[in-house]
Amino acid sequence: FSTTFDYLIENAKRVNETYHLFPHINPGLMSRKEIKEYRQHSPSGGLMLESFSKNLSQKGKAHYGAKTKDINLRLETLENAMSEKYPMTTGLLLGITDTKNEIIQDIYQLIKTCKVNTSIQEVILQNFRAKPKYINEEPFRNCKRSIYENYRNNTVIFAKSHFFTNTSKFSKQY
Repeated sequence: FSTTFDYLIENAKRVNETYHLFPHINPGLMSRKEIKEYRQHSPSGGLMLESFSKNLSQKGKAHYGAKTKDINLRLETLENAMSEKYPMTTGLLLGITDTKNEIIQDIYQLIKTCKVNTSIQEVILQNFRAKPKYINEEPFRNCKRSIYENYRNNTVIFAKSHFFTNTSKFSKQY
């Protein structure tokens, strides 16, 4: 296959024809034209926003050099899906950012996005923890919390943030 798009279309067709199932695809960034083709073989798709933080694209951070992780391009894909009435799953990687305030801002921005983008059918709040080989590097060197504690705390932030429109006020209260 010459492109990921061609590979996914061909395999979605095979799944349709062989098993009479419709796969949910997660191809990454998608144009409106690609979404039109995908919807013929897959009734829904997915694209994790991961984070709204621009800091992640700085040298040494998780999205450095990854052009497809640009939040504006990811939001454009969700807008394309809305234009084509293509249901999408999206979400955040909670903990991929360095600060509690960035997590709060991510959740706040996700809520705002969900309120205007009618293609979003499902939101995933996925816990993120650095791989063990990176634990001794900044910013993870002093991270003593368990994965459960991180997820629990991030879930509390998400739940509370639904009730606050001013996130700076919320940040001080949390």
